[in-house]
Amino acid sequence: QLDAKRTVAIEVTEVQKITKIQDDLNKLIHVRNANYADGFIQTECLCVTTYQPTLAMQTAGQKINIDVLSLEDFQSRFLPFDSYAEARTQAPFGSAIDPETGQKDKTKYVFVSFISEKGAEVGTADLTEELSVNRNMVLTGEYGAGKSKCVEQVFASLATDAWETLRFPVAIDLRKAWGLKDRFEILRRHVQDLNLSSHADAFIRAYSAGMLVLL
Repeated sequence: QLDAKRTVAIEVTEVQKITKIQDDLNKLIHVRNANYADGFIQTECLCVTTYQPTLAMQTAGQKINIDVLSLEDFQSRFLPFDSYAEARTQAPFGSAIDPETGQKDKTKYVFVSFISEKGAEVGTADLTEELSVNRNMVLTGEYGAGKSKCVEQVFASLATDAWETLRFPVAIDLRKAWGLKDRFEILRRHVQDLNLSSHADAFIRAYSAGMLVLL
C-alpha cells in the first residue's frame, strides 16, 4: 500500500508458460477490481518472472495495462542499484585520486587495519559487518592513511550482497555537498552527479525506508 488511495499488487512466477502468465494476469485483474471496490482508486499491477518474458507474455499484459517484466527489470524499477554501483565504482572515492591524471586511483587495495577506541584492530571485513547491522562508525586518520581506499573496499563488499540483504551502500563525497540544505538534497545531488538523475526519487524512497547504508 502506497497511501490511502493507491496500492501495488505483484505476482511472481518461475513457470515459463504463457498459460501460467495468463492465470497470473487474471489474478491481478481480480485484485485490482477488489481494491477498487475497497476504495483504492489506483492499483499498479506487476507480473514478475524469474526469466526473460516472451513478447507474447508482455503483449498479453499490455492489453490490460499490466506490466510483465523480468526479475532484473523489476529490481531496476524498484531501485536501479546495479546501475548505481557500476557508475559509483568508476568514480573516485574521496581523496583516492591519481595525482598525475586527476582521475580515480585504480591501484589495488592494500589491506590497512585501523584501531578502535577500545584498542581492537579493525579491518574492512569488520567495518562491513558493523555497517550492515546499522552501526554508525567514524573513520579518522592522517591524509594518506588509506581511509578512502578502505571505504571503496567496504562499498564493494556491501554491494556484493545488496540484493540478498536489501541493504544498499551509497558512497557520498561530502566535499561536493557544500551549500546543500538537507540530507535529501545531498542524496539527490550525488545521484545526479553520476548521471542517474531520473532515479533520484527511487534512492530517496529507499533512504526513507532505511534501506541505504551511507558511506
